[in-house]
Amino acid sequence: MVKIFPVHRHFRAAVAERSCCTGDPVARLLDCGDLDIGHRTPNTQVRPRTQSTITGGLSLGLEYQGIGKVNEAEIWYKRAAALDNAIAMANLGYLLRKRGDKAEAERWNRMGAALGQPGAMSNLAEVLQDRGNSDEALEWLRKAADRAMSAVDERPSYYVPWPGECYDMGVSNAVLGLAELLIKQGKPAEAESWFRKIAELGDARAAVALADLYEERGEMSESPEWRQKAANLAHANLSRNKSSLLTAYGESAVLRHVRIIQSYADYLTVQGETEAAANWRLLASSHLGPSST
Repeated sequence: MVKIFPVHRHFRAAVAERSCCTGDPVARLLDCGDLDIGHRTPNTQVRPRTQSTITGGLSLGLEYQGIGKVNEAEIWYKRAAALDNAIAMANLGYLLRKRGDKAEAERWNRMGAALGQPGAMSNLAEVLQDRGNSDEALEWLRKAADRAMSAVDERPSYYVPWPGECYDMGVSNAVLGLAELLIKQGKPAEAESWFRKIAELGDARAAVALADLYEERGEMSESPEWRQKAANLAHANLSRNKSSLLTAYGESAVLRHVRIIQSYADYLTVQGETEAAANWRLLASSHLGPSST
């Protein structure tokens, strides 16, 4: 599961709460107006205003990644990570794992995990699962999910309404990662409790996972509500965040949400609600661009 965490208004608002005197380099740079993130020639390149600028590493990393320049993104993530930015560490760790550098991916994710970043913790768990260490992976996913839900409790105004997986600082992916591993390990009851936590906050992927669990247990009366909720949440997330999903997670993330909507349409068809099903299929199709068909 991909975990890349863009900077957007929620993150800027969060770091702006920390004053210039806190000693947090990224908070200070964003809050004090020292963040020089360069400028982009549309659809072509990102140009930093000066070669010595390192303060905009996280934002520049995201900009470069968004236009497919992964090597440049890694460079700028490393510069932000050198300033102890845990989100940059998690993003860098993800990119390194994706290109097969598991050792470096583990190193950066461990650093981010030590700073309490739930996305880095869950990224680390994926590296550990890659080499068959499911016990340590489960340990880190439990830490990630606990830290993620603590973050929600600490800052409810940030997470309600739900900003979507692109902007939640790794919260939903941490919880989903734990729940999905628990399913693999034959612990559906515990997985259900974690799916419910994040579904009730507004994550479509968790909502459809709950519907699947109920159906597998034969509790058919519980499934329809969650399938409908999942479809509504998927549509809302795509309407708000489709471009960010593509940048951060790739086309598969968009298709995952589209399929949630389509699966609800299939359910309605089985129930004989053909008109409603057709409407949901049209809605799903509206989120498919030329590269997503």
